[in-house]
Amino acid sequence: MWSGDTTHTKAKKPQSERVRDLRRRARHHELSLATALPPFMPDPLKDTNAERSKEVAGMMDGLIPRLTLATNYDMQEVIVSLWSGPATDLYSHKAHDRAANITAAILGTAPGWCKLERDHGGNLHAHIITSTDAPLLLPAGATTRPVYNLKGLLHYLSKPGDARAAMVRDLTSGQTRTYQNTEENKLAAFQDYQRARAQARGRQFPRLSWSHNLPRLSDEQKAAIRAM
Repeated sequence: MWSGDTTHTKAKKPQSERVRDLRRRARHHELSLATALPPFMPDPLKDTNAERSKEVAGMMDGLIPRLTLATNYDMQEVIVSLWSGPATDLYSHKAHDRAANITAAILGTAPGWCKLERDHGGNLHAHIITSTDAPLLLPAGATTRPVYNLKGLLHYLSKPGDARAAMVRDLTSGQTRTYQNTEENKLAAFQDYQRARAQARGRQFPRLSWSHNLPRLSDEQKAAIRAM
């Protein structure tokens, strides 16, 4: 007979799994103290024009058609300051949920795609791509600008969320050039990434991009948009 007691005891991890977790955390902690860049950076910290182009190519059958249909080709980019916090916030599920709640409140029922980033000063901000006529609830300090080249903007936003790992753009020579960030900045980004891995205890990091109110498309709709 049911006694009314709804208390559940969380199953204890096997000792072998607990040992693996401890070793994993110790390894990430050790890497967070590195004094030189590793031979290969973790994927979320890699940044080349080829990596960005590959990311955009993957959006051709998904995000790009969905944004195009939802906004009728008329888009704006909104940049919203969020908060100042530790670099590990970039990889925190709690911080991601907080950022997603803020962008949801800004967009309301409007369609939008969002990307979370952290600048060199430690400030987190969100880029939002939405329709130009969206009735947004913008906080103070938010900036907006029209999107003339969606693929170009997404290529730029395909960089790492941590600005210290991202390539630097040079606009002073009359044309846009990109070059790798300093080893000092990339090392700091690597250290904080490993520190976040240790704190995550094996849990996967959240994605740094998400969408609100974007429609799902049929194969016929995707084909029609690609043909335009």
